[in-house]
Amino acid sequence: MLRRTAAAAICRWGPIAVGRQPRGACDQNGARWFNGPSPANNETKDDPTQPGNGVNNASLTPANPNNAGALAGVTTIYEARSYQTLQNTFRQFEGATGGAARAADFNVYWGAAGKVDSVIDVTHNVPVPFAADHIAGTWGILNAAAGAAGGSADARAGVVTLADFACVNPLKTFPAVTGLFACSAATPYQLSQTAVPASIAFIITNTSTAATSPVRTGQGFYMYLPGHMFGFELAAGVPASGTVWTMRSYTGGIQGGKGGPGGDEGPYVFNSVIRPFTASGAELRFAFDVVNQLASTTRADLSKIHTVPDPYYVTSEFEQTTDTKVIKFVNLPNDAIIRIYSSSGVLVDLLEHHSTQFGGSEDWDVRNRNNQVVASGVYFYHIESGDARRVGRFTIVNFAQ
Repeated sequence: MLRRTAAAAICRWGPIAVGRQPRGACDQNGARWFNGPSPANNETKDDPTQPGNGVNNASLTPANPNNAGALAGVTTIYEARSYQTLQNTFRQFEGATGGAARAADFNVYWGAAGKVDSVIDVTHNVPVPFAADHIAGTWGILNAAAGAAGGSADARAGVVTLADFACVNPLKTFPAVTGLFACSAATPYQLSQTAVPASIAFIITNTSTAATSPVRTGQGFYMYLPGHMFGFELAAGVPASGTVWTMRSYTGGIQGGKGGPGGDEGPYVFNSVIRPFTASGAELRFAFDVVNQLASTTRADLSKIHTVPDPYYVTSEFEQTTDTKVIKFVNLPNDAIIRIYSSSGVLVDLLEHHSTQFGGSEDWDVRNRNNQVVASGVYFYHIESGDARRVGRFTIVNFAQ
C-alpha cells in the first residue's frame, strides 16, 4: 500500500492535465486481491486496480468501482483511496489507519458458514490476530448488523458502508475521522469473524448520502486487514469452506499503466521505498559465521598501563584498614607478568595477572617477597605480555609497620 510519506517523492499529487498522463501520476496504485493461497498462487488480473481507480486528483466517479483485484465469486472489490476514488480530504481517514499497514501477502482461510478460520501474513510468517472491539495490526469483518443501533454518518439501517468504520474504535475517537464521517453511536461498532452478507454501498465521494453511494445489486460485507478496509460485493453467497483469498499490500509507488481512464501512461514501473517493520509478532534473526582469534598484545596495548594512586602516600582509598595497603596496576591485558624493582635494580616482587577481560587491574599489597612493607622511594615496574614489554615508574611515601 502506498503510504503518503513516500508519495511526495514518487507520485504527482497536484492537478494533472487532461489526456495522456505524465509518468508519476500513480493512477494504478493500490492493494489487490487474488485467489490464493500465496505463494503457490499469484495474481492473474490485468490492470488490477481498474476500472475503479480514477485519474489522479480528477475526482472521477467510476461507474464500476472495482479497484482491488479479482476473486472467484466476488463481483466487486472496493478500497477507497484519496485522489483515485475520493477527494484529498480522505487522507485523514487513511492517515489514521496507515501506521498499521505493511508490505505483505495475507492469506484469508475460510471455514464453514462464512466464518474465517484464520488470517496469516505469509510474508512475515505470523498469524494476524482477530479483534472485535478495535482495528490495529488485526483483522475483522464489519457486517451491516454492527450498525443496527444507528449513529453512522451513512444513516441507512441495514446497509454497510465505509462510513460505518468511523464508529469502530479507535477511529470513533479520532476527530479527523469523525469530522469526515460523523459517528453519534452511543457504543462503538463491533467486528466479527463471520461474514453475514447484507446490503452494501461503496462511497465514491466524500459524503455518505444515498444519492452518491447507491446500494449495490448484490449483497456483501466489509473487511479490515492491517491498514486496509475493503468492501466485497458477492456474486452469490459466502465463500465455501476451504477457500483461500489472498490480499497483497506493498510500500512504494506504481507509475505508468494503460488500463485506466488516463489512457496510455507508459509501461508499469514500481518505485520501492523502505518497508516498515510493522508485522506484529515478526522476528528478525541473524546468523554469524565468525572465527575468534586471540591477538597478541602489542606495545601500544601496554601504553595505558599505570599505577593508582601515584604517588602512593601512606594510605590509598582502596585500603580497608591501616595495615592493608593497596596499589593498583590498571589497564592490563588479559595475561601479564608484573615485576617491581627498587631504584637500585633489586627485584622487590613479582605479580602474575590473568583475566578474561582486557583492561583489567591487579592489586599489589606494597610488600616485598619477604612480606615486608617496602620503604619510601621511587620504584620501577616491568610489564611483560606476550612479545610486548613496557617499563614505568611510581613513587611510594610510606611508613614502616
